[in-house]
Amino acid sequence: MRTLSNSNRFAVEVAKSLTTPLPEPQQDLPEGALKYWPAIVTAKRRTAWTDLDLALAENLALDLATIDELTAALARDGHVITDKAGRLYANPAAPLLDRTIRRATHSARALQVDSNSTSGKGEVQRNKNETARDIAQKIADVPDLIARVQQ
Repeated sequence: MRTLSNSNRFAVEVAKSLTTPLPEPQQDLPEGALKYWPAIVTAKRRTAWTDLDLALAENLALDLATIDELTAALARDGHVITDKAGRLYANPAAPLLDRTIRRATHSARALQVDSNSTSGKGEVQRNKNETARDIAQKIADVPDLIARVQQ
């Protein structure tokens, strides 16, 4: 039986799942990929992860680390490289970066951890962002006599 996301049963299931640890990677990930793991696995409910999802999540973390490395290489070397003979050619990191970004984007969609899955469609998100800005401005305009979170 499916549980509706706005039901009390769903709220209790989610609250119970929060007492369990986050899913761990099934293989050792390098430090660069490991830093992305918490952001990936907290993007959806803990109980929603399958073993296959976790394997794909590991690949996503590895791709994100590779994107960092390729971006750093392009920042360091530039998009155009000069060889010893003085000839100019395109940095081979550029197409690799593009392919890795596409692969990471597809993996995030498949895992349903992309922005559309976690935050909603762009139009809905735009309205939420506008409303959040309006609320923040109204709170900022309230006298300091009212307690509020300090940033």
